[in-house]
Amino acid sequence: MFIQQTDFVDVEFSSSFVFSRLSFIDRRGSLTNFVDANFQVKLFNNSIHELLVSTDLEKLSEVTKLMEELVLADPQVSGHLGSDAVQRLLQIFNEHDDNKIQCQVVYILSRAHFDKCKDVLTNDAIPLLVKHISGDSYYEYKLAFASVVALTRLARSYPGSIEVILANGALDVAGKIVKGNHVEYRDLKYKIVCCVAKFLAEMVLPLMRQRLLVTFQKKFFK
Repeated sequence: MFIQQTDFVDVEFSSSFVFSRLSFIDRRGSLTNFVDANFQVKLFNNSIHELLVSTDLEKLSEVTKLMEELVLADPQVSGHLGSDAVQRLLQIFNEHDDNKIQCQVVYILSRAHFDKCKDVLTNDAIPLLVKHISGDSYYEYKLAFASVVALTRLARSYPGSIEVILANGALDVAGKIVKGNHVEYRDLKYKIVCCVAKFLAEMVLPLMRQRLLVTFQKKFFK
């Protein structure tokens, strides 16, 4: 049964209100099973508006969560992201030391396929990711894993020189994590390293692949 836009008639858009109406949705299911495509686009565009104007941390957390859910349901909606929205996402990531929001931003950016913003992603997103991740807490390990997955996914979307830049970013993130002191998070460490290794093995540029594999060995097999 779809939730139609008419179900929200005369109600000012609010991400918290939307969540209250969609709270029955199973996380393992798809949002597209409950919300029609046109309304998904409207929700996403309204989310972008709130993202740009809101300064409240709780509100931003709700908005980025909704955007993550919408992008997960249909990656095509990410085409509505403009440069301003991407810069705002990066600003939120940089200014708010909240790993939950940071993970949501990472997932939104990693699932967005828009060429006009790739320079922003490669020049700004990766340095921010590497800067913020130190491997000092469980949530930073979770963020690191999400980040490595995001970087490798982006690299597959943008082959060539950008692929190499992204792969090096993934190596930097993974390298920081492996050097962390928390042995209780070793399962996450293994996942991160395996994710990077799998990506390097899949790279289509033989010369770059060899160079990155050498870097990988130096970082993790001293």
